[in-house]
Amino acid sequence: MQILSLLLNVAIIWSQTEVIIPLNDSLESYKYEPYASLYIDDERIDDPLMYYEYEVNHTTFKVINTKHVGTYTVYYRVHFPTYGFESTESIQFVVKDLIFPIVTLREEIVLEVFSKPPDYLSYLLISDNHTPNTNLLVNIRSNDVIYNQIGTYRISFSVTDQSLNETVFQTNVRIIDSIRPIIKQKTSVIIKVNEMILIDKFFTFEDNYDKALKIELIDTGINYQKSGIYSGKLIVTDQSLNQTTLVFDVQIEDLEAPKIILKTQSMTYNVHDTITLDELRSYILNVSDNQDSMDVADVEIISYIDSNFLGTYEVFYQVKDQSGQTGISKLTIHIKDLEAPVVELMHEIIVDVNTLEPYVYEYLKVTDNYNELSELQFSKTGTVDMSKIGSYRVIVTVKDLAKNETIFPVIIKVLDRVSPTIEGPTLIEVTNFYKPLYESLYKVTDNYDKTLKMMIKDEHVNYQEIGAYQVQIIVSDASLNQTSIFVDIHVKDDISPELILKNVQVFISVFSEPVDLLEYVESVSDNYDLDLDIVDIVITGTVDYQNIGLYKVTYQIMDQSKNIGTNQLYIHIKDYEAPIIHVSMKELKVGDKIYLPDFFLVTDNYDGDITHLLKFTPGYIPTHQEGHYEVIAYVYDSSGNYHEEKVMITVLPNDDIYLYLTYMGGFIVIVGSISLFYIYKKKREKRIQF
Repeated sequence: MQILSLLLNVAIIWSQTEVIIPLNDSLESYKYEPYASLYIDDERIDDPLMYYEYEVNHTTFKVINTKHVGTYTVYYRVHFPTYGFESTESIQFVVKDLIFPIVTLREEIVLEVFSKPPDYLSYLLISDNHTPNTNLLVNIRSNDVIYNQIGTYRISFSVTDQSLNETVFQTNVRIIDSIRPIIKQKTSVIIKVNEMILIDKFFTFEDNYDKALKIELIDTGINYQKSGIYSGKLIVTDQSLNQTTLVFDVQIEDLEAPKIILKTQSMTYNVHDTITLDELRSYILNVSDNQDSMDVADVEIISYIDSNFLGTYEVFYQVKDQSGQTGISKLTIHIKDLEAPVVELMHEIIVDVNTLEPYVYEYLKVTDNYNELSELQFSKTGTVDMSKIGSYRVIVTVKDLAKNETIFPVIIKVLDRVSPTIEGPTLIEVTNFYKPLYESLYKVTDNYDKTLKMMIKDEHVNYQEIGAYQVQIIVSDASLNQTSIFVDIHVKDDISPELILKNVQVFISVFSEPVDLLEYVESVSDNYDLDLDIVDIVITGTVDYQNIGLYKVTYQIMDQSKNIGTNQLYIHIKDYEAPIIHVSMKELKVGDKIYLPDFFLVTDNYDGDITHLLKFTPGYIPTHQEGHYEVIAYVYDSSGNYHEEKVMITVLPNDDIYLYLTYMGGFIVIVGSISLFYIYKKKREKRIQF
């Protein structure tokens, strides 16, 4: 079996090695929870003869006390007899308190507003099955409670025992107001007939919490229209429905005289106006008494007014009720001069700019109903800037001796009637076929305006066509004063044609055929002559295509106004063809002497024979030794064109030496073969003897 275990992958896996036992439970039902499984080559194997041993390794179930919280260890052993395997494992029995603390509320938590936080634990009944109350951890969360504000708030209690069983208990805290409002009477309630009771005049109200109180006056037993002593009642309720009631006495007295209400307390009349008694009576708006019925006709009017004299007079209105109370009202009458002077403008005031300011009063007709002209007072506000055109508003004020005044606005117009001046050329030459900037060519001035309007009448002028024209220039100021001149316009072309080449320089191989120089022209154009073409170009300058060098060619073209456009082309005649290397010999014999240039010839299309410029890499060949040697021959012509040739030179053996070497080689081969055969035979004889 031991040999078998070495060849197999065997594992015994224990399960439920930690057994949780609730406090005070019987141990018996928990002993058999741990179990073991046999795996061979990762496959679970059932052994019908499998059995367990308990309380091995000197451990026993007797140490486990389920009445006390703790952890106890007992060793188990499993046997698989069929396969010859066993395993011992420590089993942990953990006795735990799994019962949560019990929390109940003794009574509802109700607090008076503005009170201090209470001892919340006094409202709770807390108990636990195992942990004494003194060892319970209690956490109170009451941060949301606002003690100075009525309402219902949520409070949370967390109770944790020593086994970390936690009970969370939540309840409500009610903040209430149970204090009734206070009513204070300031003085006895004494009012007149038909006068209502003003509560705030006789009473004050207070409450410990609410600012807004409900105040109800019960006055159903009071007759406000009859004097006497009556009983009233106040009911004051706060928002928490706390209520206070006060019964008080009300004394009603008749002390009021009749009332005469006038439409106005003062009237003003113009001197010499007629004032009748009926007109004075019309100022009575109402006559009333708290007891008697009265009319406007019951009112007596006492008046001493003379409207022919300026002054202040008093009119008395009086009436008496049956109680002997007399009501009096007074009307003040003012006799005044109320009519202001009359001002008229005789004609419109128009003056020239930069002249003297006019005397406004000369343009006015002034009369008054009472005072003479010499008694009137004149004044003027507003200024006129005679250096600036425009309409100016001047206010003329005329007062009589009674301080009646007329404010009369007068408009004074300051005008500009002088035309502008124009200074500038009478002839303009246009050479760019664009309309001239006339504003920059002419100086225009005005006696008043700094900014003038210039009008150019050139609708008939074609600035794109050569010719002679006449233009009218009209200058206007802001007052529409105008000045005009006529100007001669000559349109002419003095701009040379534009000749654009495709290149400013070109490169051509020496000995090439002559090129068409017009092919290097990109375009020709003229600001006026649109018919110019490449065929109108005149080319000067010569090019020698047989000799290397730099040549300049000049292009010229002329428009119909004899303006000439010019451009230059630079032509480089160059040699782009590389030299040619010729080889006359590629084999030597051992011992031959060699001078490499003797076997090469170099020719160039422009320089001719340039063999003397030829160079070699390497510059030496070991002719004393046969073999193949690569030589690079290279050369540059006068234009820098480069060419190279790789030449393989073979050094052949001399004939006599070759024959000698052949015989010696054959001899060596024969001797070697005999020696190898002898060695092979000796080794074979030794192997047979063994």
